[in-house]
Amino acid sequence: MADGGEPTRVAAARRRIALVVGPVMLALGAYIALHPLWDRTPVTGNRWTDMAFATFFLLRGVLYLRGLRRG
Repeated sequence: MADGGEPTRVAAARRRIALVVGPVMLALGAYIALHPLWDRTPVTGNRWTDMAFATFFLLRGVLYLRGLRRG
């Protein structure tokens, strides 16, 4: 740890996780948001809950990918 190698491995692992989780969250949010276009029944059973989940997943996915760009 004195040579500073461990934080680099941790940072690289976090980048790999964000690189996978970010697009998955975006895809899930897009699916939930666009699902009413082809099927009138909500995914969760309530349209408002669908909108809340879609918003959460889309915003969280964007934040993961924005974090990758920053550093």
